[in-house]
Amino acid sequence: MKKAVTRASHAAMHGRVFHHDDPIWNTHYPPCALNCRCRVRALTERQVRQRGIAVESSEGRLTEVTQEVGLDKRTGEVIERPAWQYTAPDGRSMTPSPGWNYNPGRAAYQPDLDRYDFDLARQYVEGMLTGPAFARTWNRVEAAVTAFRATDAAAGLSAAQITAMLRRRGDIAMGETYAVGVLSAADRRLLGVETQAVLLSDDTLLKQAISRTGQGFGLRDYWRVQHVIEHASFVARQGENVLVFVERDGMLYAAFIKRTDDGRELYLTSFRRSSLEDVARLRRQAEVLRDEIG
Repeated sequence: MKKAVTRASHAAMHGRVFHHDDPIWNTHYPPCALNCRCRVRALTERQVRQRGIAVESSEGRLTEVTQEVGLDKRTGEVIERPAWQYTAPDGRSMTPSPGWNYNPGRAAYQPDLDRYDFDLARQYVEGMLTGPAFARTWNRVEAAVTAFRATDAAAGLSAAQITAMLRRRGDIAMGETYAVGVLSAADRRLLGVETQAVLLSDDTLLKQAISRTGQGFGLRDYWRVQHVIEHASFVARQGENVLVFVERDGMLYAAFIKRTDDGRELYLTSFRRSSLEDVARLRRQAEVLRDEIG
């Protein structure tokens, strides 16, 4: 919708046509800001041909930029987050406003689990992890990593370099977040946090899929996150991370949980198989909060 009051960056997208599966729809689906009046109209292939419309591609034109999203009232520090900017062939660019850079049709509904009691929240998490939404995200990430690993472009690259390259694609890590665990009241007191939900981002899934290539770590392993957290036999704090260990089916699993700077959210930053050697090292180097491992 182009009028005199239309913001210049939004006007830059006027009349542009992309394929339905173009990655741009993951981050630039209207509305893209407060009071945004942009709209999307679907066209058939025949309509595109009849009208002589040029179909664009966002390949090579989506760039990760840093965007100011707020101010920390306690420290006065400007809070910044990554965002995706599209630069059109004519040089004009458009970056959705903070909080508007996602596709609402693809976003899975996530309730505020802090409003629910522990048992109900736990049931929701178990249903989420074993349901189709999380499976789709897992499969999308794993398929992309496997495909890229098989190309010549991946030869000689480190895990960090591969992560950076796949992040730039925009169709793998799309800003999705899932609740994968819930803390009991006793564990919240032990860790000194108020929120009970432990979240996992698709960006973390991407990083872990790359670092664990060939280890046989699958979707079903993530179904164990709640059990690991709830029945942790070893808990330690090291820096900003809380490390939780539990033995299950003859294997030792480790969950790494980190609190956000504002203390309002908890994120699972790593989930992997571990060993007693890791536990012994943490006994020497970290603050042990619980130790029931023999």
